[in-house]
Amino acid sequence: TLEIDQARRVQNAKLHTCGHLIDYALHDIGYTDWKPKKGYHFPNGAHVIYTPESSIDLGDHPNIGHQIESALNARIASGGTVMPRYVSRDELSEYVSHVPDYIPEDKPCRIVVYDGYGTPCGGTHVADIHEIGQAMIRKVSKKKGDIKIAYDVAN
Repeated sequence: TLEIDQARRVQNAKLHTCGHLIDYALHDIGYTDWKPKKGYHFPNGAHVIYTPESSIDLGDHPNIGHQIESALNARIASGGTVMPRYVSRDELSEYVSHVPDYIPEDKPCRIVVYDGYGTPCGGTHVADIHEIGQAMIRKVSKKKGDIKIAYDVAN
């Protein structure tokens, strides 16, 4: 017997999709050289980590969290279908700016696509991004050259 906690599953899907949309928000505000490195898309600590190609001093960007949050919430408010697809490694470059090394050469990769932008992912997502509701950027920090963006979504 299997029971699914529907409220928890929906919250996890909202967090997961929101974490990927942060990539899109960063592009919207001009941080196009930040490569996604790692993500944790679960309650109590959701975050994404990026490696910028060029050095950045967060002290020079005091409103970066607000900028990311504004761009993110604008995307969410616009809505849009989230579509899973299977593509070859070669086709993946049509959807992402950086193809991760872990993507196999010899079998299809599952990606999640929104508005032509995609990311490799096998996780659970909302059907339309407007379902995320309101996103909050809790903190933007830097450690050893990587940028960590902690975020949350309303229940």
